[in-house]
Amino acid sequence: ETGYRVYSSTGYKIADLPANTTFYPEPNLLPNTQYSRYVSAYNSSGESFSSIYPVTTQSNNPTTFVGHAESINSILWSWLDNSDAETGYYIYTSTGAKIGDLTQNTTCYLESYLQANTQYTRYVSAYSPTWESLSSSNSRYTLANAPAGLAGIESSPGLTSVHLTWSDVGATRYSIERAVDNGSAPGEWSAVVSWEDNLTAASYQNNSLTGNTTYWYRIKSYNGDGVINSIPSNQIAVYVDSTVVDHYEIIAPASINPGEMFDMTINAKNFTNGTIVNYSGSVELQAVMADKTNYAGTTFLGVGTADLVNGTVTKHNQTYNKAERIRIKATDSNNVVGLSNVVSVGGGTVTQIAFTANPQSIISGQSSLLTAKLTDIYGNAVENAEIDFTVAKGSGTINISYGTTNASGEVSALFTYNLSQPGASIVQAKAGDLSIEIPIKAAVLFIPGTQLAITATEDPNTKLTFPSDAVTENIKVSISLKVDLDTTTLSDLIDVANGKLTGKILADIVRKFTAKKESDNTDYGTFSKLVSIEIPYTDDNNDGLVDGTQISVDDLKAARLNETTKEWEAVNDGGINEVDKTKKVVKCEVAHFSYYTIGNFTTADNNVVQPNPKRGLETVKPAQAHFGAANAVKKKISELKEKIENNK
Repeated sequence: ETGYRVYSSTGYKIADLPANTTFYPEPNLLPNTQYSRYVSAYNSSGESFSSIYPVTTQSNNPTTFVGHAESINSILWSWLDNSDAETGYYIYTSTGAKIGDLTQNTTCYLESYLQANTQYTRYVSAYSPTWESLSSSNSRYTLANAPAGLAGIESSPGLTSVHLTWSDVGATRYSIERAVDNGSAPGEWSAVVSWEDNLTAASYQNNSLTGNTTYWYRIKSYNGDGVINSIPSNQIAVYVDSTVVDHYEIIAPASINPGEMFDMTINAKNFTNGTIVNYSGSVELQAVMADKTNYAGTTFLGVGTADLVNGTVTKHNQTYNKAERIRIKATDSNNVVGLSNVVSVGGGTVTQIAFTANPQSIISGQSSLLTAKLTDIYGNAVENAEIDFTVAKGSGTINISYGTTNASGEVSALFTYNLSQPGASIVQAKAGDLSIEIPIKAAVLFIPGTQLAITATEDPNTKLTFPSDAVTENIKVSISLKVDLDTTTLSDLIDVANGKLTGKILADIVRKFTAKKESDNTDYGTFSKLVSIEIPYTDDNNDGLVDGTQISVDDLKAARLNETTKEWEAVNDGGINEVDKTKKVVKCEVAHFSYYTIGNFTTADNNVVQPNPKRGLETVKPAQAHFGAANAVKKKISELKEKIENNK
């Protein structure tokens, strides 16, 4: 053939085509319209024709196909319906998979069950039984998950910044919105960070804020298309501290030695006591009296100024040379001040030790609570210092040999006395060069209906013997030697009485016998039966004289101290008062207890010194009347009355 010709059904030639052509795209036809065409092959010899073939054109393609993120798991696809004859619409994925078959005239499709912040590509086609027309494709992201777990803290007082953190929910970017507090609720929200700021991390520091202000925050998420999820995170409020210096905090040692170099730290504080870390400035330093801060210290600090940087400064070479209690005062150019803790200059070093025993009188087998306390020159407790405990004299045990003082400056221990005879023990507490001793008297319990014979712990030859019916209730019996008596008693009573009979008594052989009611610890008073006491003397060469004296053993008698006249008076309670040369003791029987000694109480006419009858019974304590057995008591009263009458 020479070529081809295309004709309409009416024989109108539409196109003249070259040889070997096999198709012809006919332009400018109407959509969805039937056209009948045939073709002929021709050459110089003639023309041969095909049969007529009817064809219907396609409908117009859907246009403006676009997606819109409806939620984190759905996209709404929409388009323009450009056809009047479609049967329906198909929705396809980018790979050609059909996911939707819609009725004619439909212009949107909601696709669900998608993943958050994920891109999806789709296109739509209009179709009929004889044709299908396709739209262009479009890609869209679903919304990103809403942020969660928002938390925020002030970065540091004085920095006027807030550090925010939240859970990373896979958003492409994040938006931050902020509002100023308005009556404990957020005011108007405004964006601090938006899409253009490209915030992809799950944290943010908001700077350059206003001090003493509460800010509210919330976070929103962007998807890959830059579309924001309008659902925000939880909202939080963060208070930004004031940047105005309200006072200074000054931290100094609680105690130093005079002239000792020490460290002190000064911090600039706002009214909520937060350190203002971006503050720099200078302060003047002054020592003031600890208890009267409007009075200056009696000398000057070694360092008088300090420069704060980033809200703080530490001075390492501060000194103060006077032993007194001070505070350190800082003042800036705006008269903002601060006071340190109390600094005890010369304090902290042990200067005093106190020691107590509770009780100070115990019964054999009982314990006493020992408490030793260390203080410094100001009376402040000294902590973490060692105190040693010992029994310096007498018997007994202490449960610990040493201890370390607590915050009150104290160490406690238990003293226990287990001997069956009474005595006085001296316990000692020692800390360094300081020591203190206190006596603890140990008594023996005497129960009515029993007999009791006891000796002194420090002198076994000093002895007491109680008949079974000597008392009517339990008593605590103790024996004290002269060395165990307090100095006041010695100087006010015993030494005075001894001075009146110099050379006639054994001045160092003094015994104090006591009987206390167990029920109320008061003096028992007069015994129901006389009690025997034995006080020893020494005559080692058996020459009949008390060793170291010219006192004849034969003249020895026991005497009781008259505390009113401060005189020794021979015991005459209606019982014996005699020397036992075999045991080398003076034995006598007494109706009550007091201070006793032994000596020569005879006068020039060999009469024994008796109580002065002119003083009647004034020398006899009411609770300790000198009575013996019943008959002796009556006789004694009669004699005294007679002498009183004769001397009026």
